[in-house]
Amino acid sequence: MNLRWNFARLRDLKRLYFSGLSMQEVADKLGASIWAINNAMRRHNIPRRTNFQTNKIHFLKSPLSYRKKEGLKSSEKSLHLAGLMLYWAEGAKTFAGGKVDFANSDKEMVKIFLSCLRQIYQVNEKRIRASLYCYSNQNVQSLTEY
Repeated sequence: MNLRWNFARLRDLKRLYFSGLSMQEVADKLGASIWAINNAMRRHNIPRRTNFQTNKIHFLKSPLSYRKKEGLKSSEKSLHLAGLMLYWAEGAKTFAGGKVDFANSDKEMVKIFLSCLRQIYQVNEKRIRASLYCYSNQNVQSLTEY
């Protein structure tokens, strides 16, 4: 399909693309092929998103990987408060890539925080990652076993 890329059509392409739609979604909205969109962007020097920007858009469009439990029992309210306080004291306070960071060397605190994530926020297990940070003078094997 040969499309004419007049000012209004290019404006629509830019508006749709920079609103966060993928090139395929832009093509669908404009009734064009993805090839035509790509070619028009290249020909008219419309910058493509970086991989970082594209990944961020995909992340923001994806459903949340947690769901806060409603109607907490007394013991769950205590766990929720403990988890929040631990995060307040030991968690990262920046929204870096949409992740929750918690660092602590006390295994009981880590267990409480993980229990809060699992029971109160019902975080998908596949989304939980753990990292072990070691100093050069520490025994990595014993820390891993710990």
